[in-house]
Amino acid sequence: MMRWLLCGAVLWVCSVSLAYAGINHASNLDWKTQESTHFRIHFYAGEQALANRSLHIAESVYTRLTPILNWYPKEKTEIVLSDEMDMSNGFALPIPSNRITLFVSRPNSVSSLEDHAGWLETLILHEFVHTLHLDKARGGPKNIRNVFGRILLAFPNVFMPAWMHEGLATYYETDKKLGIGRGQSVYFQMMMRMEVDAGIKPVKQINQLNTLWPLATSRYLYGVYFYQFIADTYGEDTLPKIVETYSDHWLPFAINDLYEDVLGKDMTAIWDEFETYVNAKFQSQITHIKQQGLYEGERLSQTGDFKSSVLQADDGRIFYVSDNLENGAKLKKIYQGKSRTLLELNAGARLDWHEQAGLLMTQPDICDNANRYYDIYRVDADGDSKQLTHCQRYIFAAWSPDGSRIAAVKNYRGQHAIHLLDAKGKLLQVLWQGHDDETLSGLDWSADGKLLVSSVWRKNSGWDVETFDVTNQSWVKITDDILVETDARFVGGSHDIVYAAEHEGVYNIFKHEVSGKVKQLTQVLGGAFAPFINQKGQLLSIDYHAQGFDVYQLGQPLHQAVSFTKTASVFPYPQFPEQDISISKPVPYSAWDSALPTSWLPNLALTNQGVELGAFVFGSDVLNRHNYSLYAGYQSLVSSPVFNLDYIYDGWYPLLKLHAEQMQLPSFDNQNKLVALTENQRLDGELIFPWLKQQSRWTAHLALNHVSQSLSWLAPQYTALNTDFQDTLLGAALVYDTRLTYPRGISSASTGYVLSILAESGKGLGGTYTGNMLMLSGRQFNHLGNEQVLALRLDAGFADNTSRPFSVGGNNSINIIPNLLDPLPASASFNQRQYSLRGYADAALIGQHMLLASAEYRFLITRIEKGWMAPPIGIDSVFGQVFFDAARVGNDLNAAKTYSGIGAELGGDMVLFYSLPARLQLGYAKGLDDVIGGNQVYFRLGSSF
Repeated sequence: MMRWLLCGAVLWVCSVSLAYAGINHASNLDWKTQESTHFRIHFYAGEQALANRSLHIAESVYTRLTPILNWYPKEKTEIVLSDEMDMSNGFALPIPSNRITLFVSRPNSVSSLEDHAGWLETLILHEFVHTLHLDKARGGPKNIRNVFGRILLAFPNVFMPAWMHEGLATYYETDKKLGIGRGQSVYFQMMMRMEVDAGIKPVKQINQLNTLWPLATSRYLYGVYFYQFIADTYGEDTLPKIVETYSDHWLPFAINDLYEDVLGKDMTAIWDEFETYVNAKFQSQITHIKQQGLYEGERLSQTGDFKSSVLQADDGRIFYVSDNLENGAKLKKIYQGKSRTLLELNAGARLDWHEQAGLLMTQPDICDNANRYYDIYRVDADGDSKQLTHCQRYIFAAWSPDGSRIAAVKNYRGQHAIHLLDAKGKLLQVLWQGHDDETLSGLDWSADGKLLVSSVWRKNSGWDVETFDVTNQSWVKITDDILVETDARFVGGSHDIVYAAEHEGVYNIFKHEVSGKVKQLTQVLGGAFAPFINQKGQLLSIDYHAQGFDVYQLGQPLHQAVSFTKTASVFPYPQFPEQDISISKPVPYSAWDSALPTSWLPNLALTNQGVELGAFVFGSDVLNRHNYSLYAGYQSLVSSPVFNLDYIYDGWYPLLKLHAEQMQLPSFDNQNKLVALTENQRLDGELIFPWLKQQSRWTAHLALNHVSQSLSWLAPQYTALNTDFQDTLLGAALVYDTRLTYPRGISSASTGYVLSILAESGKGLGGTYTGNMLMLSGRQFNHLGNEQVLALRLDAGFADNTSRPFSVGGNNSINIIPNLLDPLPASASFNQRQYSLRGYADAALIGQHMLLASAEYRFLITRIEKGWMAPPIGIDSVFGQVFFDAARVGNDLNAAKTYSGIGAELGGDMVLFYSLPARLQLGYAKGLDDVIGGNQVYFRLGSSF
């Protein structure tokens, strides 16, 4: 048993590196590899120039950072260039090797990533800080790595909480003098200013996975300001000392010990000093803004979290996108003071409005099972949407004045273009094609049809508002300064432009008039974005406060004249000099270069079953075509090999999954003396055909499942029992899944349903059971608001007399240790015959047919989101649920008796080791049948379904 628990732990360890496994686009692309002195980069057609540029940047970053952190990785760092997302992101992993994935789409809105020195430059720098930080090991951990390879315990810096990782990388991406990086951005200043105004969060909260605002941004926000505090207070050379000191720590998660060693104070005392630091940094600004007087208007929405793209029709209807972290993204309408949801959306949706043509929307969705690309949709007054383009990557779109055409910003290989489309989304003309150092944010069309307006980032000038002449196809700067300007729109029928800008350290709304005068329209404490001026001259905007963003309406804007300082002709961004480096010629990608194991973990078990000696290995190639985990060992008592293998191949369509195992199962007498060993063998093969979208997923499954048991050892003087058994089945299943889980969900799913039909047959396969089985299953999750969910389950199984019967009873949870290699959220459960019925003993009901139903009301009791540093355990939330179960089992369901049970459960969503979520539940169930029902108190990991 311990071996399999250890196997589960190893799978969790490697799951971090394999989280990107499966359902990728690698099989459809011609991947190439080339190398420089310290890096190996993988890219596909159309990315050759980006690959060369990335290697030059990476080598320059290597030269800059390695002396600072005093670490020089032993092996080359792998880099994957990906254009599979219309979002800006990247990540770095140290296991099974140093790997960086770069998504080449550049930031196209103000969301904290906008202050960069060129997206690739900032991204590579940030991710390589992670590589050096996480890879570094000295002393004992380094010696462990020399023996066992890249096992988790040989990476001490991995055991810091996420804010320490992200804070360090964000600190080194920041250059205050040159105005780049999140650590100096006005956007981050806005967020921390509002944190100070509401009260700085304690370290025991920032240590955890945050579902309260500002969510995952907390680790970057608090992290970078904390490291700035350390540098300003104790000297910048203290930061490498922190990394250096922790790099030879034997004890994971020993953060208090770390700061005691470096600064002579524990983390709690240091955090108190940090709180004083940020309060002093921002409190005077808060006081100054409040003394000037606030002009922010009436708050029309109240939920906080994410809002975007607020617009208003001439009849007064207000449309906006709301992404509430309890129930997801939605298109909302406010009319006559009432708010209504029109349409479920994907996160990141953007809107445009035309009085006759209606709403135009761009939003991301899954394309070809692998990519997340934006497309254009048309939405009518009732909220019905029609998709106009498919996998075309239009990130912004705007109606022409007459509603007959659409101007759209196309994103491809990190470059932007403006396309002219007809009203049905068909390409008419390419108006403009940008280059690597040109980024567009937003798009609006003037009422006379002559101009488009956008915020444009250029290498030599940063972000400015510019207009594009549709006829002459040329750009004209409207602003030309060192500020970040965003969300530009035309005002009514004029060429006046309203936009948001970071003037005097705060994002406010400004209007640039045709005369050249600039007027400030708002004066807010947080920040104001996405301006829209309606027919009455009222200003709608999305304003930031301590709980996130909300819609505001300002009836009488400030209209205070302001002026901005012109920038120099060349913006003072740092240059990453192209060093004279050697780059190899591209060669076809080979998985063998990175798929072999880089670590092993021994297992020695001394039990009354004898001695078992074995080892664990795992791995994946850089493109995640091959993903595997393997335990192989030897059992001395029966001189038998034992093993457990999981493997996924994602180089084809369909996906291939394999599982194979051989193990020895013990039997004991009533004196706990070992009397027999049974050899258990299992082989599962499955082909999965996915058709994936963000809000709905179809998967078809074909599977072979083989299980056999045979007596391998019998103690002397005991009579052999007939334990030989074989169960071989062919199966097919179809699964449709619309379940969605939101950050503040208190259920296994927040909303949606999953339906499946599964058929199995053992005919002609030589097994003990030769019959057929059909299973129909459904799960539905109804969000009731205020973090409440009604969860429903229905399972109906029908097996003939030569099939393995169904067994119902007990209180088992779902997938306590799931297959962490599995890239799909919903899988088909082949050869499953055991089902829970709470309030009854395990296998209380056995029969060839089964009907099982459950209803659970799940509700939040309190959200805590705090924890301890020692031990590193956090409590996210406490919730309760009451349930009703009912089942019929037998050879004739019409004649079978209904057995039912009721009960309640108290649960807690825990966070272990700062980042591992775990659901623990204490339950009481009462079986209502007088004969076989009973009272049960139980403890469970995971959810019931």
